[in-house]
Amino acid sequence: MGEMYFLRAYAYFRLVAFYGGVPLILKPFDLTDNFDVPRNTYDECMKFVIEELDRAVAALPLTQPATQLGRLTKGAALAAKSRALLYMASPLNNPTNDLAKWQAAADAAKAVIDLNLYGLYPDYKDQFLRANSYNIEAIWSRPFNYAVSPETAYLELDQYPSGYGGYGNDCSPFQNTVDAFEMLSGKLPLEDPDYDPQNPYVNRDPRFYATIWYDGAMFKGREIETFFPGGLDSREGPANAWNATQTGYYLRKFVDESITNPGTANQGNSPWIAFRYAEILLNYAEANYFLGHEDICRQYLNMVRSRPSVMMPDITESGDALLIRLQRERKIELCFEQHQYFDLRRWKTAPIELNMPRRRMDIYKDLVTGHKTYVVNVMTQAPYVFTDKNYLVPIPQTEIDKNPLLVQNPGY
Repeated sequence: MGEMYFLRAYAYFRLVAFYGGVPLILKPFDLTDNFDVPRNTYDECMKFVIEELDRAVAALPLTQPATQLGRLTKGAALAAKSRALLYMASPLNNPTNDLAKWQAAADAAKAVIDLNLYGLYPDYKDQFLRANSYNIEAIWSRPFNYAVSPETAYLELDQYPSGYGGYGNDCSPFQNTVDAFEMLSGKLPLEDPDYDPQNPYVNRDPRFYATIWYDGAMFKGREIETFFPGGLDSREGPANAWNATQTGYYLRKFVDESITNPGTANQGNSPWIAFRYAEILLNYAEANYFLGHEDICRQYLNMVRSRPSVMMPDITESGDALLIRLQRERKIELCFEQHQYFDLRRWKTAPIELNMPRRRMDIYKDLVTGHKTYVVNVMTQAPYVFTDKNYLVPIPQTEIDKNPLLVQNPGY
């Protein structure tokens, strides 16, 4: 029952995060019932989500036996509640900045912390690999098995650079993302006088090297080559060039690099970490920032940054500058974990971030001298337009056709 309470709550939370209020179906339909049901409000839906998660917390065990790893626990339900309440307290859904909502978000994150079951896994990169499944940081990991459900597990085939037999063009990180990774000094590259744009991958946040494959990075006995002309992993490469990166980068995070010759029968089998402890620490830091407790905010941000494999300098800012650091820390720590889209919307910073031109890195190599020239270019001149209507996703017309009481979101 606890698992069902959780899954129903999480399903509604996901719907509401995209669409706003949706119809709440709280009892089974009979065949003769009227299926035309109007939308409930955002607050009504989220009240139900929190109530369901509280029921799940009460019913679920603290831990699962070794034979049941991957099933839900009390901590997973509390983590979902932390995320849900953080979204409810954020500017998109809390325009009056009701501090009671931020306090509820802080309390929910602290409830996970106070379980004393979780911690930061020492190695940032390796926490996502199968060998370290269900580690101390993973609050809820969803297992996959490519032999049973292969379409969910072609990770290495999808992400390996093209010169290694992969389809890495499926997810090519933009230069915009690379630029968000700090230098070891704690400054952004363009703010650090030691940053050399012609040697751009030196002395970066260790999470950069764990997240991004870039030209010159070592992999399986050779350097990754995204340079022109003729880089083995570039669009001019001799093998699978149509699958090569369009940005100059490949996604390294989550990938099991022990896999050789990736294919449908030779894949990693790592669980997907849906909730992990670092997110909870960041949730707690953010809620405390908006409550005016900047010292607590900095403390918990710096806990995340002081992971043994990361060890970035402490954040010391205050005021608006601290909020910027908080938002950047989430972007880097949780990079490619399906948070950024929701974060930009709930903070109402999406028009700033998403309307910027997408940029790539083009590298040109002199084949005689070996000298490389790094040039950042705009991917396309077409404008990116995020407007107020895009804070919600349009309800599919097929759903409105089935239920005429559904009112479309504004602007669509």
